[in-house]
Amino acid sequence: MVRGGKYFIPKQGLFEDVINFKVADITSIDRELATQKSGVVVFKNSLYHLLGSRTSRDNYKNIDIKPAEELFKKINSVLQDKGLFLIGNLHHDHLSEKIESSKDLQQIYQDGKKISCFDNSPIHQALRRSGFAPVFYDCEKTGGKSFADLSCYLPSVWKKIRNI
Repeated sequence: MVRGGKYFIPKQGLFEDVINFKVADITSIDRELATQKSGVVVFKNSLYHLLGSRTSRDNYKNIDIKPAEELFKKINSVLQDKGLFLIGNLHHDHLSEKIESSKDLQQIYQDGKKISCFDNSPIHQALRRSGFAPVFYDCEKTGGKSFADLSCYLPSVWKKIRNI
């Protein structure tokens, strides 16, 4: 994780006994980490760098998601069974900028509460093809032409369900 141009490294002595943190280049994760040895991969709110979606906001249909799908397959290969992949809830990463009505959303229950979620973008489909299923939805304020005040949930935590 990068914040303010510096790598985030946890405070010394806090987690070393149970967690081995490794900061690496996400695109070469298959070379950095051993196959099926990691429990969690965090690539939070950064997928838009591979997608170019921040610069193509008005033309999401023409975004090439192949680099993201290749990354998802690499991440699948390093995660243990039922390992977690965190992508966060940045709308550029989910290609959710174009939500304009409740027709684009589905209703699900999370923690006993009914929520409206957006879970049908090409990114979500690529994650499913790569052996992942959403396990947690995080709230994101969206903006659309006629639906500007909508709060919806995006699948921000994905669990590995099968090997690819």
